[in-house]
Amino acid sequence: MTSLPGSGGSFTVQSIPVTLTATMPHCAQHYRLEYSGSGTSGTYSGSDCKMDAFNMSISNGSMAVGDTINVTLQLPPNACG
Repeated sequence: MTSLPGSGGSFTVQSIPVTLTATMPHCAQHYRLEYSGSGTSGTYSGSDCKMDAFNMSISNGSMAVGDTINVTLQLPPNACG
């Protein structure tokens, strides 16, 4: 399991599937995570006013242990009505 800093970053794949854990600012209603590397890419996005963290598993046939993956986490300002 890989914990992301606030805005994401690059890391080496240690096992498949890759599990990402991101800590969300409280009440971030819309978030978008983009990942790319080693022939794979994708996005994970959604909105949940009550979610402070999420886990994401990435599994792709072209991804292998030792590959480098780049992850970008985009979050808006906190916004809970």
